[in-house]
Amino acid sequence: MKIRKYLILFLFLFYSFGLWASGDEKTSKVLVFDIREEIAPPIWFKMQKAFLFAQDEKADLIVLHINTYGGLLESADSMRMLILNTKIPVYAFIDKNAASAGALISIACDSIYMSEGSSIGAATVVDQNGTAAPDKYQSYMRSLMRSTAEATHRNPQIAQAMVDPRFTIEGLVDSSMLLTMTTSEAIQHHFCEGQVSTIYDVINKSAIEQPQIIKAKFSWIDYIIGFLVHPAVSGILIMMIIGGIYFELQSPGIGFPLAIAILGALLYFAPLYLEGLAANWEILIFIVGIGLLILEFFVTPGFGIAGISGIILIVFGLSLSLVDNIGFSFPYGSLQAWLHSIALVLFCSTMGFFLSLWMAKKILGGTHWFKGVSLKAVQSSRDGFTTANDQYQSMIGEEGFAFTNLHPVGKVKINNDIFDAQAATNMISRGEKIKVTNYQTGQLIVMKTETNEINILQHISIVSEDITKLSVDAIVNAANRTLLGGGGVDGAIHRAAGKELLEECRLLNGCKTGEAKITKGYHLPASFVIHTVGPVWHGGLKGEPELLESCYLNCLTLAKQNSFKTIAFPCISTGVYMYPKDKAAEIAFHSVVNWLKCNNYPLKVIFCCFDENKYYYEQLFNSMK
Repeated sequence: MKIRKYLILFLFLFYSFGLWASGDEKTSKVLVFDIREEIAPPIWFKMQKAFLFAQDEKADLIVLHINTYGGLLESADSMRMLILNTKIPVYAFIDKNAASAGALISIACDSIYMSEGSSIGAATVVDQNGTAAPDKYQSYMRSLMRSTAEATHRNPQIAQAMVDPRFTIEGLVDSSMLLTMTTSEAIQHHFCEGQVSTIYDVINKSAIEQPQIIKAKFSWIDYIIGFLVHPAVSGILIMMIIGGIYFELQSPGIGFPLAIAILGALLYFAPLYLEGLAANWEILIFIVGIGLLILEFFVTPGFGIAGISGIILIVFGLSLSLVDNIGFSFPYGSLQAWLHSIALVLFCSTMGFFLSLWMAKKILGGTHWFKGVSLKAVQSSRDGFTTANDQYQSMIGEEGFAFTNLHPVGKVKINNDIFDAQAATNMISRGEKIKVTNYQTGQLIVMKTETNEINILQHISIVSEDITKLSVDAIVNAANRTLLGGGGVDGAIHRAAGKELLEECRLLNGCKTGEAKITKGYHLPASFVIHTVGPVWHGGLKGEPELLESCYLNCLTLAKQNSFKTIAFPCISTGVYMYPKDKAAEIAFHSVVNWLKCNNYPLKVIFCCFDENKYYYEQLFNSMK
């Protein structure tokens, strides 16, 4: 009978645990995407990537964290269409500003939430000078705002009042003002679902349970493409292309100007091609235009059909690559974008042309354009000309420290400035004190000065004690990148400090490897805790020594910034991160010694270590006596 009871109890517990475990596994993914910059091709490019990532990850919700004053209409329209066409619900969290193009993007979202003190509106189309554009542009923007509001079941009259001050909304705005709504006004007129403070509040407003926040992963190539497609960068690249071509045509042979033009063309077309804006035939038009221009210069006399056709094709190729057209068919709004891109190309081409003229005059010399610019004078030393730098000459006798190893050439740091230097005798290790003895051929000549190592050693102690029991200004926590606690020293410090430490750590948004962040000590005898993330050992081939050294240096710098007098270190990265104990001790000890030498700051440094670790530290300490 007893066996039967125990069997039933076991089956009940097993079934309950299975239900709990299976329920715990069910999480919902929420993609958070930040729009905190000008609305332009770079953010549009990133947003496409982010939405594709959300689809691949089967996200249940997308939250746009918006704080922008607006930007380019064509980019905003593309982002609007992407939001409206996605099958995943999209919420907007307006965190202070959603002006102009930002308002259009927000209205396209399924739900809008705003933080206290936020605003939405002021969507009039303006030109580069901030002047309101002609009414045909305002009409297009009004229609965009109305249709977007209708698609998301919002009041279209309020939406178009954000564009045109002639529209009146009773109780909100009269016919003389452009509409911009505060958080409370947006809620009152059902344009916003509610007021929130954080992203987590927005997610809680949805029906999603157990949310898991995810972020789109961008490669370094994505960031480069995002940078290159910015209109300002595109303008510079166009200047490089046109200016380089003209300068090359005016100079003998094939050389640097052509290389500049080719580089500019590659950087201009490659990201646009990868983004899907530049088609093969548009790039081909540009290449044919270049060919016709070369034909005009070198084959046919004068300046005729070939040259004019070449210029037209170059302008067409460059401008068409900037817009989302299908052949010569332009979706609604893209024709205006193409006209803007033509204006950009013409302006930058003109600037590149005149820049190349100026450079040719400065570099080539010659007749007509270039006469009178060749160097006729001799810069004689008796007239005061010299290759020596007066600042360098005056630094003889100054003291500093070696910024890099001098074997025998390297860099030194003197009065917070870094200089090229050469060791006069022997080799000088990084961090050692130096004195300038001479100046030759653009380099300071330095020699190592004697340092009082005994005084430095008086600031270092090695103990075998529990770091959580030390009464010092700060103890160092060998944390993980979340800063939310773990095993070993990390877990011991969190347990001793209490839950308040974890609550403060949540506000720090983690910490990168090699960096350091500071919190209060709470229930610890130490007043503060400096959290640093050591590197995982991969054989020393992934920058582990430099990262471990950064851990110690950043912690010491924080101690100095906060006027601490005592700090205690554990053995960072020698636990589960598997850093060899002897190598870790050497980096830790020499990092502290060099820092104390260079900073001349009376900081008492305690190394808390046991067993094998203590042996390595004591060996290093005794070797300096």
